[in-house]
Amino acid sequence: MYLGIDFAFLFFMQIRRLWIKFLTLTMFATALIGCRSVVFFSSKETSSYEFRSGFDRSALDERRRLLIEEAESWIGVPYCYGGTTNCFDCSGFTKKVYERIGIVLPRTAEEQSKLGKFVDLNRIEAGDLIFYGKGKRVTHVAIYAGNGMIIHSATSRGVVRDRFDIMSSNLLFAKKLIE
Repeated sequence: MYLGIDFAFLFFMQIRRLWIKFLTLTMFATALIGCRSVVFFSSKETSSYEFRSGFDRSALDERRRLLIEEAESWIGVPYCYGGTTNCFDCSGFTKKVYERIGIVLPRTAEEQSKLGKFVDLNRIEAGDLIFYGKGKRVTHVAIYAGNGMIIHSATSRGVVRDRFDIMSSNLLFAKKLIE
C-alpha cells in the first residue's frame, strides 16, 4: 500500500509540472502577441500623408506639450503585455501618458479607439492617438508626436519613437482627445 501512495504522489507531481509548463508557455505566447505591433511593421519609406515641416514645440498648447514631453520621458522603457507601470504594452503606455495630464483612458486599444473625435490623417496634431489594425479591428495605438513621428510601445523594442507611417498598411484612423 505504501508503494501505491508513492506512485500516486509521483503521478500527481508529473501532472502538476506539465500544467505549470502549459501555463508558462501560454503566458509567454500571450506576451509575445501583445498589441501585435511587430506583425504590422512595414519597410515602406513613402507616405501619401502630408506632414508639416519645421515642427515647433513652442507652438503647441500647454497640454499637448506636456503630453509629448511625458511620452518622451518613457522612451526606452521595456514592453510587457498588460503592463501599466514599469513596462508597457501599447494601450498601457497611452493610458499612463494621458493619465499624467489628467485624462483617464480605458485599458485596451480597442476601448481607447471609441473615445474622442475622428481627425483627418492630414490634419493630425501632436498628442492625437493613431490606431492601427486589420480590417476594422483595432490592435495597436500610438501617440502622434508631430513632424511625422509617433511614440508607442512596440513588442520587441519597448517605448520608442518611429515614423508615423511605419505601419501604414495597417493604419486605421486617428482620434483627437485634446481640443
